Amino acid sequence: MQREAAADAAAALGMRVVNLRIGLVLGADGGILAPLSLAAKCGLATRIGGGRQWMSWIHIDDLLRVIELTLDDASVSGPMNAVGPNPERQRDFQRALTLALRRPFWLWIPGVLLRIALGEMAELLVKGQRVAPRRLLERRFAFRHALLEDALADLFRRERS
Repeated sequence: MQREAAADAAAALGMRVVNLRIGLVLGADGGILAPLSLAAKCGLATRIGGGRQWMSWIHIDDLLRVIELTLDDASVSGPMNAVGPNPERQRDFQRALTLALRRPFWLWIPGVLLRIALGEMAELLVKGQRVAPRRLLERRFAFRHALLEDALADLFRRERS
């Protein structure tokens, strides 16, 4: 990545550099949850292709704590995956979302149609990416929202408040 290469130039000058690789952020006021929730609330939650592609997500509270860790702990440097410890398959993610919202989950978009419509941009949606927070787990980082169902319940509870 160009951003990481530019940051690594600072490391070559003796500066501490942390390259956060942030997954799909679930937040009440932003990230990927708002557009996915809107579709689900309208009954338009969709399985993409086979639905087996991975979605590596993180609750906004845990992301902020990871950022805090990287700022406060001088021993942290280099690349760090800012994702939760339990990625979900796309179909399971959508199923959990629709269950939390008490909405149906029945739509399906073939991957080939998405590739035709979006070109290269469709690849992440069709293929997905399974990322592990290995370095965070090695540091015994305690995720407050490690399970998708708990993260969604927390965020929707906030939304209703």
